[in-house]
Amino acid sequence: MVLVCVVKNCRNAKSTTKEKNCKLFRIPKDLDRSKKWLINCGREELCSKSVESLYNNYRVCMNHFKENMFSNPEKTRLLISAVPTEFVMHTTITTTSISVHVSTMVDKQINLSSPSTCKFIFVFYFIY
Repeated sequence: MVLVCVVKNCRNAKSTTKEKNCKLFRIPKDLDRSKKWLINCGREELCSKSVESLYNNYRVCMNHFKENMFSNPEKTRLLISAVPTEFVMHTTITTTSISVHVSTMVDKQINLSSPSTCKFIFVFYFIY
């Protein structure tokens, strides 16, 4: 079994990491701490697994911890209070070009109310 970071869209794994020397940390054996880790990582569906299963089979890479959460300069050990809080949101926006042979007015409304949501609403008015 290949150990991979449980954070969605993170590609770091024990055998192949995007970054050299990227350390993977086990999910804590403490039930409350393990739930906090999984919720922060956006993996609530794993909360139903036993703490033994989480500890043995799931990891979070070092990229998801702030600098002050490590207990040594080499970043190989975490403080007991460490919780993953660092996540990069990857958003892809695709646009489509539309050609219209009549006069067209386009109203664009962009909703950026949350960092993970980006909507484009195009309203077309055709004038004949």
